[in-house]
Amino acid sequence: METSDFLKKLKIEILNNNNNQFDDNYDYLRFGKRPIWKKIIRNFIKRKLKLKDKSDDFINLFFYFDGVLNLYELLADENSKQLLVQLTAYKLLGYERYKLPLNTPELWKGVERMSKYKSTNDYIKAKYIDNDILVYKFDLNELNIPIKMYYTETGIFQNIEIKQYNYDCNNVKICAQNDDIVLDCGAFWGDTSLFFANEINNNGHVYGFEFIPANIDVFNKNVELNPNLKEKITLIPYPLDEKSDKTMFYVENGSGSKASTIQMPDSQEVKTISIDDFFGKYKLSKVDFIKMDIEGAELPALKGGINTIKQFKPKLAISIYHSMDDFVNIAVFLKSLDLDYKFYLKHGTIHNEETVLFAISNK
Repeated sequence: METSDFLKKLKIEILNNNNNQFDDNYDYLRFGKRPIWKKIIRNFIKRKLKLKDKSDDFINLFFYFDGVLNLYELLADENSKQLLVQLTAYKLLGYERYKLPLNTPELWKGVERMSKYKSTNDYIKAKYIDNDILVYKFDLNELNIPIKMYYTETGIFQNIEIKQYNYDCNNVKICAQNDDIVLDCGAFWGDTSLFFANEINNNGHVYGFEFIPANIDVFNKNVELNPNLKEKITLIPYPLDEKSDKTMFYVENGSGSKASTIQMPDSQEVKTISIDDFFGKYKLSKVDFIKMDIEGAELPALKGGINTIKQFKPKLAISIYHSMDDFVNIAVFLKSLDLDYKFYLKHGTIHNEETVLFAISNK
């Protein structure tokens, strides 16, 4: 029944959008100028493979289609199910033919509105693999949010307007609140750690996992800007994995930095930590909420926290967009723990990035 329902909805989306040709469905803020030469090469390859009308994700999605159907059956509400249909249609048709729900005039007005809170003469340099970028200071007190930080308009919009790591729909609320102990896995520049710290009370605490030195530098600057929240945040400078003390290698690349077992030119070493070992080492009494966006290492990190998750059944906000394996298998893994998790889906961009799987247990 669920399978036929998914296919019926997907067919409608495909038929209604297959003849579109959008020129305004590309995120220039995220990806810069559209790379025409890459499009030419892709189209040449598609013609050779007789895939002229297929999006880049088409073949990849084909091999994972059963997993997508299974995810649809696991989702607990109609909003999440419809979003999965829309994400699948986008992967099949591509950005030139299909618009995701966020691509509205209100999105771009919202991003532009965030510029009102930016100081144009107060900025720092953040390191990326190719070059440094300027990151401007934002004061959100005018929004009744007592936070200052160096960040970007798009990032502020995603955290303030969209609240991409919060799920609040049809009386289902999954977020950091009250006296929650929060694990902010992939803390980057400290933006989410600060937002979570602002949502919890003085009995709660946020542990921000970030191991990239350049990111930590901005993280520390942002925390220092907020003495009212500083005491509720602790930086954990290790990457998460299934096992602790594993040697990993990384090259600094801003938000896209990730640890690998493969040593690369100019890479640096770092040791891993598992959530279960972290829980014991820092003598935590509980874990209430886990947000995780760690560039494809989510499943190993979850496996490394299996005992903590089983014991406390924390609310979860897990990014699943880094690969189709994650997209279809993370929910299956969490379901296998038999913790009565209910699953929900949210998407924070007009492109493939920022799909978040939410989970909450009634046990």
